[in-house]
Amino acid sequence: MSENPESHAVPTVSPTSTEILGNHFATLLQWCVAEIARPEADLAGVTLVLDCLEAMVTSGGDRLGSPYPLYVEALREARHALDRATRR
Repeated sequence: MSENPESHAVPTVSPTSTEILGNHFATLLQWCVAEIARPEADLAGVTLVLDCLEAMVTSGGDRLGSPYPLYVEALREARHALDRATRR
């Protein structure tokens, strides 16, 4: 059986560091939002993830590019949602 030579091909275009970080940010934030909505939410876990995302955004700052202000606002909104969830 012969192998397909394309199966080992190296991608010609790779994502940039800011694209990778943006993807991780979006994925983790989606998890937080979904988790907050659950009746038995892991709010300590959400807090941990939001703290880590905040550290990433704070340390990356303007180097994250044009989405930077959106990340800051998304974190602010997620923190508000977390605050509301802790009071229910």
